[in-house]
Amino acid sequence: MLTKSISEAYYKLTGDNFVIDYAPGGGGAVAAVKFQNANPNTVLVGITSLHIYNPVLKNNLPYKDSDFKYVSFLGYGPAMYISNTASGIKTINDLLTKLPKSDKPFIGGYAIAYNLSVNILKNSGKLPKNIEIIGHKGAPDVLLNVLNGSVPVGLIGTTSNLIQLAKEGRINIIGSTHEEDIEIQGLKIPSVGKALGVTQTTGGFLISIKPNADKKFASEFEANIKKAVLSDTVQATMKKYNIFPANIFGAIDTEKRIKSFRKTVEQNIK
Repeated sequence: MLTKSISEAYYKLTGDNFVIDYAPGGGGAVAAVKFQNANPNTVLVGITSLHIYNPVLKNNLPYKDSDFKYVSFLGYGPAMYISNTASGIKTINDLLTKLPKSDKPFIGGYAIAYNLSVNILKNSGKLPKNIEIIGHKGAPDVLLNVLNGSVPVGLIGTTSNLIQLAKEGRINIIGSTHEEDIEIQGLKIPSVGKALGVTQTTGGFLISIKPNADKKFASEFEANIKKAVLSDTVQATMKKYNIFPANIFGAIDTEKRIKSFRKTVEQNIK
């Protein structure tokens, strides 16, 4: 929905219409390969796994930094630690004390950025080593298994239905991977990293174009994308899906943020 909203805002500004081609998989690697093989004037809305986590955590990637000309860091998509209500795990302290003693000492996860947060807690000694991350295909699978009690705790990207489920008393939201405490639809959610003094990693979205893009297209796109992203409609979409704006524009500043994130990841996996 974010990509669609940006595309529509850009069209209103310029009259240029983008054909959206969704390519999930491989932490963004599938999209990166399609981007490499696409026509020069192609735009990529990539996730942080593609640009930040994969280069640090994986070898032999089918892409490299020089394949992208970074244009903007759009915003952060923090994850929520959620739990089954029957687990009795409602707070960050419960996560640290009750989960290790339960008969199911594991956390359901699916994304590199989010699962790394759990490993950081384990490596820092906040969570014991016996806590296991159970891999799932995606967010809906994690949520389903938390709801049916197959896993007591899950780590899932923020979506509106999580807030609604919490309000209905069907799940507990323990905390988020955002660096600060947040409030969504009147629900106050503490920052796990802030509470424990431990870095937590989060998702996010970046825009890139191809280094060999037509110079006129590249110049016009870089000039107009900021206006599109900062438009009321795109900002409203980000708010709706709980994406916290970064609003970083330009190749230099965006690349600085990517390198800063990578350094943080490298420091926390030692």
